Amino acid sequence: MKPLIVLVTHNFPYAGEGGEVMFVAPEVERLARNAAFDLCLAPIDDAGAALPVPDGVDVDRNLAASVRRHRVGDHMRAGFWPGYAQEWRRAFGSGGLTGMARVWRWAAFAVATWRWARRFEPDRPVLFYTYWRGGTTLALARLATVRPRTAALTRVHGYDLYEDRFTPPFQPWLSMYDHLDHVIAISAHGRAHLLARGIDPGRIALCRLGTDDLPAVPGESADGPKHIVSCSFVWPLKRVPLIARAVVELARRHPDTALHWTHFGDGPDMSKVRHEVRSIPANLQVDLAGQRDNREVREHYATEQVDAFVLLSQQEGLPVSMQEALSAGIPIVATAVGGVAEAVGADNGVLLGPDPALADVVDALERVVVGADAASTAAWRQASRQRWERDFDAERNHSRFAEFLRARAAAL
Repeated sequence: MKPLIVLVTHNFPYAGEGGEVMFVAPEVERLARNAAFDLCLAPIDDAGAALPVPDGVDVDRNLAASVRRHRVGDHMRAGFWPGYAQEWRRAFGSGGLTGMARVWRWAAFAVATWRWARRFEPDRPVLFYTYWRGGTTLALARLATVRPRTAALTRVHGYDLYEDRFTPPFQPWLSMYDHLDHVIAISAHGRAHLLARGIDPGRIALCRLGTDDLPAVPGESADGPKHIVSCSFVWPLKRVPLIARAVVELARRHPDTALHWTHFGDGPDMSKVRHEVRSIPANLQVDLAGQRDNREVREHYATEQVDAFVLLSQQEGLPVSMQEALSAGIPIVATAVGGVAEAVGADNGVLLGPDPALADVVDALERVVVGADAASTAAWRQASRQRWERDFDAERNHSRFAEFLRARAAAL
């Protein structure tokens, strides 16, 4: 009997809030091609419409049902999860109320996951793979220690990896790393972070995400407005209001240059963004496009000429939105946080400090969008495309990862 790989997601293949389709779908497509194992998707949340999955991929909704039906009881039982008291004390000492709440929540999800995961056939090799480290990972790491021919591994991105994503800095249950077959970092920065925390190097693998190629790459804006694009959830971590201020200031500096800024995404800071663009120079057009399907964003890159992609996050893993811009050969202006420096450098844009002033952002946009000559722009565009081809091509990255999972499952 072939090994079974069970991929635990937040909600893919369901289109609920916090959708993962742009992250998970390209990977699932390649995993499904590997005939050496069977693949099952297990979302924690199955709200919303079901998205298509490749032929032969099963979808198990029992985990979502377990979480939904027993939510209150599982939170009441969370305190009985092994190691809860010790972890809660660690959170009390260094994680504050936020850390304590996360410990409680993770333990409740662990209870639900433990109830669900024990149903899988004990005589068949099963490799559990969680897309985000959390309470489900905690339960599956424990199961792997007590049941033969069972293993668990997890991807770590940003909020589930870096302590400083929270105030005060804290990550629950670092002890689970000792019971995982592997921890999959999406960036070299993330891998270095794990090593600095004392995680066994033999348990860490660097497997970057990736995006599908675009059907066409339009090039720079030879005629018409210079086009700036940003794409992110609109909340304080992403500093989209700062992008708005910078674009408005750039337009004021260059009244004879037509500019167009498009932002894809929505969120709680959108009112602040609208406030920043309530009065804009005549040479600036603003399109707050809101939340869009990933296919629409990709179509925009394939059909519209874009001169710069901007991301001013306070913290990041290695954003897929930036990888998509690289595939279109777009120069990047971004803050040097997390793994961003693995995608952006002097060869393909401007890498800003982690906390740039408004003037720094405007100067960078001025250099890339307004001030660059044709040769510099062409070189930046070529370098962005080459970075995507080398490091972020979904076909190569996810096919290699499928082989990695095949080898781990075959070893059970």
